This record gives sequence, structure tokens and C-alpha cells, in this order.
Amino acid sequence: MSDAPPTVIPPAPPSVTSDARTLPAVIYGLYLAGFVSGGLTTLIGFVMAMALRDEGSAMQQSHYQFQVRSVLILMIVFIAAIGLILAGLPLALILVGVLFWIAGGLIIGALGLWFGLRCVVGMTRVLKYEAIPQPRTWLI
Repeated sequence: MSDAPPTVIPPAPPSVTSDARTLPAVIYGLYLAGFVSGGLTTLIGFVMAMALRDEGSAMQQSHYQFQVRSVLILMIVFIAAIGLILAGLPLALILVGVLFWIAGGLIIGALGLWFGLRCVVGMTRVLKYEAIPQPRTWLI
């Protein structure tokens, strides 16, 4: 019998896998959750996309640019629609303001649909490891 202590093999360090889809997909998920959270998770996702926009592969950068641009367009058009609704307040006395309210509401509804579709298209592309072909476009 041997008096040597048994050989102890240290456990292997956990393998760290990095998937290029993870962070862009998380941001799209946060954007979509913004419909339920009143926009809070959208702002969190926007900050993440802004911080990561110059990092990662070309595929990731195209998604981050698409995500940042989506929220910037969303905010600009939303503010304009709210301005239209607010401009209709004093005009409501002569019933013209109601048209402003309707127009503002339609713009906000169309904006929500547009933003949701952009998120779904982006999520679909990121899950397929595809870059956004034209991340600067206003279109879906």
C-alpha cells in the first residue's frame, strides 16, 4: 500500500460561452416589455444599446444602431404627437381641437405598431444571426 496522499484534481473552471445574439435579444425583449411597463424597460434597453453601440461584432453593432435609432425616432414622434394633442386643448372650445386629439391618438397608435414591428423584425434577425441590412432606415 502506498502512503502517498490521493491526487486531487481541481474542478474545471466553468466554461464561459458568449453568444453574439444574447445582448441584442435582451434589448429587444426590454423594448417589447416597455408596452407593459409604461416605457421603463424601453429606457433601460435604450441605455444598454447606447453603451454597447460601438462594441461587438458588425452584426451586433448593426442591431445596436437599429435599436438606438428606433427609440430616438419613437421619442421624437411621440413628443410631436403629444404636442398635437396639447395644441388641441384650447381649440377644443370650438370643437376643432377634437380633430387634433384624434390625429394625435392615431399617430401614437401607429407609432406603437411601428415600434413593435421593428422590435419583432430585429429579434427575428438577431435570432438568425443576421445583421440589420439598413440600420439607419425609418422603415421596418
